[in-house]
Amino acid sequence: MIKRLTLLTVCFVFSAVSSWAQEFVYEGESNGVLMLSVSEFNVKKSDAVDKAIKDSFFQILFRGIPGSKEYQRPLLGTDENAAKAHNEYFNKMIGDGRIYTFVNYSALNYYKRKEAVVKVSLNVRALVQDLEKHNLYRRFGLY
Repeated sequence: MIKRLTLLTVCFVFSAVSSWAQEFVYEGESNGVLMLSVSEFNVKKSDAVDKAIKDSFFQILFRGIPGSKEYQRPLLGTDENAAKAHNEYFNKMIGDGRIYTFVNYSALNYYKRKEAVVKVSLNVRALVQDLEKHNLYRRFGLY
């Protein structure tokens, strides 16, 4: 009985966590510009585009974009301690709104019951140049 209850609880937790996660669909890339379709769950309509943009950058920097030829691997690696080590850079990037200078296009494509799909086009080539300028990235890996 206890094993069944534990199994049921674990299944419930995993199903709940998966419904909160984002989904990234690779739509193409051209000349360093990456096009994505980002699904956000449990988000207000007014916050959907901003959240999708921030999550897209996190995905590019620390997770990579599945299906992408150039950006399948994360730019800064899977270690989030890189963000902590360069906290000042990321605080300025997000807090001062510099993150939006790398966005070519963003629009809410679909919204219903706190679920949103946002189309995002990001200039990753300019982001890489900015990371190189601030000594966070170089062509052959991290500093």
